Amino acid sequence: MTWATVVTCLRLLLVPIFAWLWYSYARLSPDETDSSGWRMAAAVCFLVAAVSDALDGFLARHFNQKSEWGAFLDPLADKLLLLTGIAMLTFVRASGVEGFPVWFFVLVVVRDLGLFGGVLYFYATNKPIPIRPDWSGKLATALQMVAILWILFQVPWISASWVVVGAAFFTGWTLVVYLVRGWDYFKTG
Repeated sequence: MTWATVVTCLRLLLVPIFAWLWYSYARLSPDETDSSGWRMAAAVCFLVAAVSDALDGFLARHFNQKSEWGAFLDPLADKLLLLTGIAMLTFVRASGVEGFPVWFFVLVVVRDLGLFGGVLYFYATNKPIPIRPDWSGKLATALQMVAILWILFQVPWISASWVVVGAAFFTGWTLVVYLVRGWDYFKTG
């Protein structure tokens, strides 16, 4: 197992720890939340997991540690981390914290299910899948992570709503880009 894969596995382990920390924070009464370290612990846990995403990619590329196992685990870890973060901040509300609107969660899930369905279709029909990440997909992922961290750290300069709208725009944009690519490939492939 390569170091890049080890970092990816650690990110997978941080997902349930983050969820537990956030849930523990959300259960507190409003007067307890101000003096609690649960929110900060959840925020730091998510931040470490998000940074590990960049770290495993760096290790894989610069130290030639690419592997089939890592190529499978890395996107899985990314999706689990993002979906868990967005779901927790949508449905497990904490006192005084502006979470995600439900429509944002639905948008992210619809996009991911659309991508998964497309990949599943091409796999089931034995067509090779030319997976080419688009810059907008990388930006959407980064903005989703930023939006989660923005809410967790309760950054005061700009409302989280603006960050969520930016993440939503690029999430929707990537859905369109990948649907168009998939349709073109379906017609020609």
